Amino acid sequence: MKKSELVISATTLPLDYLMLVLAGISAYWMRYLPTVVEARPIVFNLPFQDYFVWVVFIAIIWIAIFAIAGLYVIGGSKRLMNEAFKIFLACSTGMLAVILGLFFTRELFSSRFIVLATWGLSIVFVSLERLIVRLIQRFLFKKGVGVRKVAIVGDHSVGSSVIEELKLKPSLGYKILKSFIQINDEIFSELDSVKDELDEIIQVDPEISRTQTMKLVEYATENNLVFKYAADLLGSRVVNLEIEAIAGVPIVEIKKT
Repeated sequence: MKKSELVISATTLPLDYLMLVLAGISAYWMRYLPTVVEARPIVFNLPFQDYFVWVVFIAIIWIAIFAIAGLYVIGGSKRLMNEAFKIFLACSTGMLAVILGLFFTRELFSSRFIVLATWGLSIVFVSLERLIVRLIQRFLFKKGVGVRKVAIVGDHSVGSSVIEELKLKPSLGYKILKSFIQINDEIFSELDSVKDELDEIIQVDPEISRTQTMKLVEYATENNLVFKYAADLLGSRVVNLEIEAIAGVPIVEIKKT
């Protein structure tokens, strides 16, 4: 993994926490807006100081739920829609935990507006914060900062489309260091010359034999490189996988143990 990916993951955690606290505070003060009070008069007594303590504590629990939902998995550029869906599920799970906690502890908190507003604002605030972080990350990718340096293996229409996509869209976070038509003894010598810079090997030719493919997998494993391949190259031989699409081509990553 790259240092930039560690920095992004380390940055999003405190930012997420800040957004959750901000959502809780915003929901509280929204309840006191004249238009809201006119529609539903305030019948509860909850000092802001006490409410703030609860928000700070509950936000910590929500961060733990975010982690379980996979929002802090370290990796390259993530799809915004997938991330937004995870945020929605995590915030909904967190709010359900709050409601259940209030029910079982018999705490009387009658402002349903604050509960619902906090849920909605937390989704909006965290999603916007993640969107800004990802846009900054993609801007840095275009400048060559934090990109994953890859070697492409294979001479096939699939390989050509993947290479073209990566060259045309630097915001994907990849930079091609080497490209090879086929696997032979020379390829490993050339890979040795750039392995200190290299992050990933992507095999994109489904016609390369399984024996040659396994040699490439072994090389990647020995040199601590990520290995990815176009779908259906290895069949059911591996089970710990992650899939992303480049130029409409399913690219499979063999995850390390």
